[in-house]
Amino acid sequence: MLKVELHTHAAGDPEDAIPYGPTELIDRAAALGYDAVALTLHNR
Repeated sequence: MLKVELHTHAAGDPEDAIPYGPTELIDRAAALGYDAVALTLHNR
C-alpha cells in the first residue's frame, strides 16, 4: 500500500502564510514514509 498526500500547500502560495518551503515539506514527508506528495497552489 502506498502512503500519499494529494493536496498540500507550502510557502509560495500567495493565499497562505506557510512557514516551510516545498523542499522542507518533501523532506519531511519522505522522513515520515510518504511515497508521493502533490503540492497545490490556490487558484493556479
